[in-house]
Amino acid sequence: MKIQKPVFALALFLMLISSVTRAGKIDTTEQVKTLAKQGSIESADIFVVVHEANSFLNRLSSDTSYAAKFLEAVQKNDSAAVVSIVKQTAPRCQISISQLRPDFLATLEFKIKSRNVTVCLSAENSCSGLTASVNVK
Repeated sequence: MKIQKPVFALALFLMLISSVTRAGKIDTTEQVKTLAKQGSIESADIFVVVHEANSFLNRLSSDTSYAAKFLEAVQKNDSAAVVSIVKQTAPRCQISISQLRPDFLATLEFKIKSRNVTVCLSAENSCSGLTASVNVK
């Protein structure tokens, strides 16, 4: 049995390598169109995540009432309220909180599928040495 597992793993590895090699060759317009469709879906997800994070930041910077509600929720360390407030401007994203401190630190993750944007807002330089930062992945 000890010999069969490595042999099976090697065979599986070789099958995967050969399928990747065959899949790596593009010689029809349909293959090009399929690749473009996959890229379009990925770029649409990225666009939505970035757009919603930007909508949140724009509203936070221009709407006094919205900013007051967000500040109050952060100061109360109320994660559910923070998520609810953010969801008003980011309805399509999954929102999670990485860090939340009443002295004003909020690190928020905006996510769709495997694409995410991290927004960090801080009273100190707690966001990678800044008072605010945005990271897109």
